[in-house]
Amino acid sequence: YNGTPRGLENCNESGCSRCNDAAPCGTNLETCLCLHAEENALLEAGRERIGE
Repeated sequence: YNGTPRGLENCNESGCSRCNDAAPCGTNLETCLCLHAEENALLEAGRERIGE
């Protein structure tokens, strides 16, 4: 899914300051904690591999 990594509050739960501020598209990207679905999938695959 697109959103914050496991263990962090989701965007709709105040997890990402950029999303909470309703920043215009393409701005303040350095403050965004959200990940693309593919990034989250890789993190989850790695977590299962090391047994966490």
